[in-house]
Amino acid sequence: MSELEPTNTSEINNKIKDLLDSRKNLVTHLKSLNKKRLDMRDEINTITSQLGEHQADLEPLYQQVGDLRKERQVLINEKKEIWTKINDANEGIKSTDSNNKEQVSKTDRRFNKKENFKNVSKRIKEIEWKLQTEQLTRQEEKQLIDNIKSLQIKYNEWKKSTSARKEVSGLFKKIKKIGSNIDTIEESRKTAKASLDEKKIVFDTKFKQREKLFSEMNGFNDDIQELETTLKSNSKELQVLKSQRNEIFKSIKSVSKSEILKKKKVILEKEKSKAKEKLESGQSLSFDELRLAYDDDDEYLT
Repeated sequence: MSELEPTNTSEINNKIKDLLDSRKNLVTHLKSLNKKRLDMRDEINTITSQLGEHQADLEPLYQQVGDLRKERQVLINEKKEIWTKINDANEGIKSTDSNNKEQVSKTDRRFNKKENFKNVSKRIKEIEWKLQTEQLTRQEEKQLIDNIKSLQIKYNEWKKSTSARKEVSGLFKKIKKIGSNIDTIEESRKTAKASLDEKKIVFDTKFKQREKLFSEMNGFNDDIQELETTLKSNSKELQVLKSQRNEIFKSIKSVSKSEILKKKKVILEKEKSKAKEKLESGQSLSFDELRLAYDDDDEYLT
């Protein structure tokens, strides 16, 4: 604070008035900032409560999206395993078909194109019946037995191939079903993800809004602290000026009293002189005149 040494009350009063006006403005500004800070704190509390509600909404969506992602991955892994089985089964079918071609003659191959699994089984039964019911030469019997053996090999291979093809067909059905389930899960995941993203945008917006309010409120705190410091300095300076003014008033009062006493003393001296003259001439005196005549003037000078 600056050292002030005013020499007259007018100057000091002007400075006191300026300080009081400044103090009034500071207090008004301080009240306004404090109210804004309180309003901001209320708004921050409201946003914090809203963030808690949004967080409660987000958590199950995070869980749902995560569960759907895991479920989808399980199906994808299962689908890969089935494709491996299909590839293995197809390799087996190719191998069986290759063996069939090697075990039959060219004539049989041309004929086999018209055959199917049931026809082979029927032919085996017909030959077996013929062997059991007809009288055959050893050569005919041997030929029929060889035919049965050849057909039985083909039957077994075809049975194995047919079983493998049925397995492959079943596996493809599984893949189709899994693909459908994956599509359903993916749609659910996309829906949940869209809802999650939407709510997250709201959450992030509210969070940033709260951070901005915190930053602004901290700025107000700095301004308020600065105002309070200025206000303290103002009060201190005001107190010094008032003390100086009081000292001046005391000094003025003291000087005024001294002047009055001087004038009063002159008057009393004159009155005392008159009273003594009257006393000496034998004239009658009042009680106060008698006191003055005998130098009892203390009461008059107080």
